[in-house]
Amino acid sequence: MNVIDSRTDRTSQVIRSAVFEPLAKASPVLEAHQTQLGNGEYKIDAVVGRAQETWLIRNRVDPLSVGHIVPDPSLIAFVVPVHWRGEYFFNGVSASASTLYISSGPDGYSTRGAGRDYFTIGLNRDSFVRSLAALEGVEPDEIHLHDGALYLPPLSAIRLRRSLSACLAELSAGSGCHHTRQAVIAECLYDVMLEAYMAGTPVTGMRMPLAKSYQRIVRGAEEHFMAAEGAPVSLADLCRATGVGRTVFYDAFNSVYGTSPLNYFKKRRLMQARTALAMSRPDETKVKEVALSLGLTHLGRFSTEYRNLFGETPSVTLSSPD
Repeated sequence: MNVIDSRTDRTSQVIRSAVFEPLAKASPVLEAHQTQLGNGEYKIDAVVGRAQETWLIRNRVDPLSVGHIVPDPSLIAFVVPVHWRGEYFFNGVSASASTLYISSGPDGYSTRGAGRDYFTIGLNRDSFVRSLAALEGVEPDEIHLHDGALYLPPLSAIRLRRSLSACLAELSAGSGCHHTRQAVIAECLYDVMLEAYMAGTPVTGMRMPLAKSYQRIVRGAEEHFMAAEGAPVSLADLCRATGVGRTVFYDAFNSVYGTSPLNYFKKRRLMQARTALAMSRPDETKVKEVALSLGLTHLGRFSTEYRNLFGETPSVTLSSPD
């Protein structure tokens, strides 16, 4: 149940998986995770393309989910939503058909939405800055990259998506691109993202210092949760770890992830269990062992909550074929 169908060549990889980890491993990230919040079958359907120092990924995932991505620090990351249901958020800022997102800071970015179909583009930071400086007629050290959402003119947004689709189609065709053609595609990606960056207008969904503070609170809570390695984590523990009171802590999670912290971490545990079960062999692993290793000690409740969220029992996940 891990990777259902994959094809790897020099320039692209197709990933269809019941869990997020194969896509994270194939992407240029330091850290990446997704947590399903809405009921339904979780599946990743992605194409990862690479042309020299550039990355172009298109991913589709259906149920309402939230995620946090920390890109490789040598890269600047762009997220271009294509389709989605309801609202789509990036660091708490709602998307429109003309929204482009940029992550240029060390903390990475958070996303939330359902029925998501989106591009992620990774470009070498130094190369992008040098090109941007040349276009603006300044020195590279005078460039301060935007970190957040940009609004594009509608026609610019349409052209951007078409260009990204064409680049990914070429990277995915046949047995891969010749080195010379990869250089052309990489140059095209720099050109279209530089054009989009320069045409965009910053979007703010809330006061920037407050948005950044909320991101850091959520990030600190995530780090404390991961360090617990399955041990129980209380709301009081999380508030102490992040240095804020309960009200601010709740506000941060509602802004970034659209749910309460306890509901989020409960779903995060269930997602961890699904990942462990999907990537294990039924003759080597038992559902009970996985649940207990994650602090899910009430096995009947665990099975019910798991089935309600993912639409199948833990044992079905474990026994599903690769």
